[in-house]
Amino acid sequence: MTECVRTNHDGPRQVLAMCIFAAITALPCAVAQKLEAVPKMDAGDPKEALAALVAEVQAGKVESVDIFYIPRYVLTDMRITPERIRHDYSYKISIQRFRSSAEAALLVAALKKTAVRPYSGPADVRWGAVFSLGDGKVREVYMDGFGRFGQIDGAQVSFQGGLYDWFRQLTRCLK
Repeated sequence: MTECVRTNHDGPRQVLAMCIFAAITALPCAVAQKLEAVPKMDAGDPKEALAALVAEVQAGKVESVDIFYIPRYVLTDMRITPERIRHDYSYKISIQRFRSSAEAALLVAALKKTAVRPYSGPADVRWGAVFSLGDGKVREVYMDGFGRFGQIDGAQVSFQGGLYDWFRQLTRCLK
């Protein structure tokens, strides 16, 4: 828990600034703890993970989706990992009733046009999607700014096809 401690030398503005700083720095930790408590799918065969995600979206098992985005022009001092984009995103789009949204059908079409292959290198991810399923589990997809490399359910992959276009379409108005 975050506390604001006042000393005899602190003015009201300093105390307020310390409280705001403490609250802001604690927020990503609280979000991380909440997300880490959710059961995730095991990193296995990426092709099977992609096929399972297609089936779950088609069957209406995906209840909500959180999309995280950091534009390519944003420079960082280190590679952006899936963990980092979930905490330090520039934009977040939440679709609460995903199964009844138009995006569900667009995602199925995009996923069917997407191919994945195992890849051994890390990616500087700029897009992420956390799919919350009805049974409490989540599926995660992360992709670099060029749509070539990323992760699906923890497995490092190279992407080819429509998923990149789906991410770009969702974030087209975000600069």
